Amino acid sequence: MNNLVLKEKQEFMGIQIPVIEGGFGEGQKVVLAKTVAEIHQYENGEKSINLLINRNIDRFDSNDLINLCNENFKVSARNLGFITSNAQKQCFLLSQRGYTKLVAMMDNSNDKKWDVMNNLIDDYFSMRNQLSSGQAPKEISAIDLFESQLLALREVESRVEEVDKKFEDLPLIGGEPEELQKTVRQVGTKALGGHGSPAYKDKSLSSKVYKNVWKFVKEQFNVNTYKAIKRKYLSKAKEIAESYTLPFYLQEEIELINSQGKMNI
Repeated sequence: MNNLVLKEKQEFMGIQIPVIEGGFGEGQKVVLAKTVAEIHQYENGEKSINLLINRNIDRFDSNDLINLCNENFKVSARNLGFITSNAQKQCFLLSQRGYTKLVAMMDNSNDKKWDVMNNLIDDYFSMRNQLSSGQAPKEISAIDLFESQLLALREVESRVEEVDKKFEDLPLIGGEPEELQKTVRQVGTKALGGHGSPAYKDKSLSSKVYKNVWKFVKEQFNVNTYKAIKRKYLSKAKEIAESYTLPFYLQEEIELINSQGKMNI
């Protein structure tokens, strides 16, 4: 186990943040989720960051994230004031890599998140050896920046796919119901013998045919109303409608009325 060391406070972007080392390795600077919430100005503070972490917990490994409420760290974390209640279940500590991953998971409408991250890496994480070695703080590497941006891109793509999937699972919306109605009317009209046919002009018979086409379509999707068909099945619903064939009793009735109409000409 790597001991935690609370060194001092450091001013960062006008905020006094705790300088913490350990947890992931001796002398390695780390940051609390609470501090991340403060510097990124999350309205609900640490709760919002904890929620973001928990939603993406599978993306972190032991080199990224530690819950200080676990038995290995609980006592020292409480002594250092990081854990303030016996009932507290989560107190997350992040390495530089874990913090970079977390920033990539933040909402991309937060356009300042990358600036804050770069500043924290330059002014906090990379300063750990400056006093002892006399070296200038190292800048975030191109690889680190690329990896964080790639992670952010994957996160955006994942969210877009999730939204698209939910959107496709919605019932027919906008002009889609009318699109299916048009197909059903065309199928029904053709079955009646076309526009102007005696069967088409027979309101009672034409109504029965159109209703039968709708019944055929709805049965394939096990819905009571065609508007309940999911958007993703619109093309399939039209294809099914176009495959409709008249039941014998309606076919016989249509042929009878249309043949009588020809005889009356």
